[in-house]
Parts: sequence; C-alpha cells; structure tokens
Amino acid sequence: ACAEVRSLLAADILTEARPAPVPSDVCHANVLAPPRRKYLKRYLAILAVVTLILLWNIPAVLIQGLVNLDSAELLFRELGATAIADALQRLELSERVTIEGWLAPLTVLTLRSLTLYSGLLSFLARWLGGESYTKIHLAMLDMIWVFNFFIVLLASCLIGTLWGTIAEVLENGLCVLVQVIGRSVPQQSTLFLNFLVQEALLVVPVIDILQVFPLLLLLVQKLANLPRAALLLVGLPPHRLYGKVRSLPKKMQTLIYPYKYTRAMMVFNIGVLFACISPLVIVFVLLWLLIIVPVWAYNFTRILKPRQGAAFDSGGAFWPKVARRQLVALLASQLVLAAIHALNRSMATFGVLLVLAAGT
Repeated sequence: ACAEVRSLLAADILTEARPAPVPSDVCHANVLAPPRRKYLKRYLAILAVVTLILLWNIPAVLIQGLVNLDSAELLFRELGATAIADALQRLELSERVTIEGWLAPLTVLTLRSLTLYSGLLSFLARWLGGESYTKIHLAMLDMIWVFNFFIVLLASCLIGTLWGTIAEVLENGLCVLVQVIGRSVPQQSTLFLNFLVQEALLVVPVIDILQVFPLLLLLVQKLANLPRAALLLVGLPPHRLYGKVRSLPKKMQTLIYPYKYTRAMMVFNIGVLFACISPLVIVFVLLWLLIIVPVWAYNFTRILKPRQGAAFDSGGAFWPKVARRQLVALLASQLVLAAIHALNRSMATFGVLLVLAAGT
C-alpha cells in the first residue's frame, strides 16, 4: 500500500495519513473544492468570526438600554400612546424591578438565539474547510462556545463594549482588568439567575417539549398543500419549491450536536462562574438538569436524528473538546474569585487562588 501511494507522488514530500470519515459523514463540497478557494474561504470565515466577537455586544448593549421601562415609557409617549406610558409610570417599584429583571436576560437570550440559530456560525464553520460534517460541527462547537462564554457571559458583565475594555486594558495595564472583573461580574449574578430560570421554564417547554418550530413548519407544509392540490386538479405539475417546503419539518428535527452541547455548557458555565459569588445559582442549574435530562433523553431516541442518518455515531468526538472547554470555565471562575479577593485587599487568599488556577 505504501509503495502504491509513493508512486502517486512526484517527489519525497512530508505527508500525513488520517483515518477517512465514514461515507455518510463526508462533506463532498469541501473535499472537492479547489485549494485556493478553500484557503480564501477559511481566512474570510476567521475574519468574520473575529469581527462578530469584537462587535456583537455593541448592539446588544444598545438594545438592552432600550428595553428598560423608562425608555419604553418615553418611546410610547413619543408615539402618542399615552395610555400605555401612563400605565408604565403607575407601576409599583416591585413590579418595575420584576419586569426589568426579566427583560434584560430575555433580551440577552433572544439576541443570543438569533445569532446562534440563524445559521451564520454553521455557514462559517463549513467555510473553514472540514472534510467531514463531524469536523465542521467541532469547529462550530468551538465558535458557539467562544461566543457564549466570552461574549454573552463575560462581556455582558463588562461596563461598555468589549472593544472599549480591551483598549482600556492595553492603555492602563492588567490592573484595570482585575478591577473591572472583580466589580462587574458579581453585579451580574441576578441577570444570569433570571437567564437560567427563563432557560428552564420558557425555552425548554417551548423548544424542547412542544417542538414549536417543527410544528410551525408543519403548518406551512399543510398550507402549501392547498395550491398544490389546485394545480393537480387543472393538470399542472406542482412547483419544485413544494418539495423543499415539504422537507422543512424533518430538517428542523435534525440533531445538531453543537447546539445541544453548547446549551448545556452555557448553563454549567454560569453555574461554575457564579457559584462562588451567589451559591443560589446551583439550585437553578439543578432545576434545569432536572427538567432537561428526561426531555433530551426522549428527544434523542424518538424525535431527533443526526444529519448523517439514525445509525450514525460520532464516536465520542465532541466530549474531549467539551471537557477542555469546561476546564477553561473553571479557570475563569477561579480568576474572578481571585480578582474579588484582590479588591478586598485579601492578598493571602488572592495568592492561594492564583496557585489553584495555575494547578488547574
């Protein structure tokens, strides 16, 4: 076999042999693409991901500023809806705090979902050039985890934008970063407690239990049957678009490993990061697990199947990467706790936590 391979090469060059993916897992579009096009698409994808990471929380901060009740009251007055504005003004303090406490995490959850599930990161992961769908999904998992952890979780705790914080750290040194993390992260614990409650009591019932999106697409499919039946009555063939509409509900029930892994990782990352600041977060993580474990166990065996087919098994390709990312979250939580101790001038415990972080 080695002699046959050597006969295909014009000269002695360094080669790398890797196990080929199973046929159902091969991404032929990437395997057959010209090398120059693959390199160009890879660099454009990396540039797009870096741009998204640096700039995403700018509109997120602006929208979060607009969804508070004071801004909503001013907006309704400018639109002439004075009755709604007066009703908002008459709310009790406890009612305002409750509503605003739910609006902020709901905004983060909505913006995060629109970004992650729009297909943008899946598209960029494919442009990175993986020869199998498993490798594409592994690259996608990395992108989503970086987005969730560094942008949604950590950058949401920063005052201002991520880009502005980086510029300030470069200008004034790491002491600024220690102060920002030590002060801002504890202040956001309530935001992410509400985030966990909404994930457990809103997202899981609507998305995982009711399967709302496949149901809506099933309704679209049923409505598409009406013009198709009319065309068949007059002897005309249905439009080819009907075949694509008909397949939409099944596509929405595809098991995409990065989406499931990163949802669970986001919940665990919140628990690990805030457990030392607000131990109550552990209760909400356990609540989410209590609800999601039986739901996913049912969905994975009865409803969802991988793109490669029901018989496909990833062979544990995702778990080592997930475990390493969780170690990064643990390290970040130790550094946050060290920053809090440094701000409280407890240098002995600060040093111990740094040693613990180095050991991690």
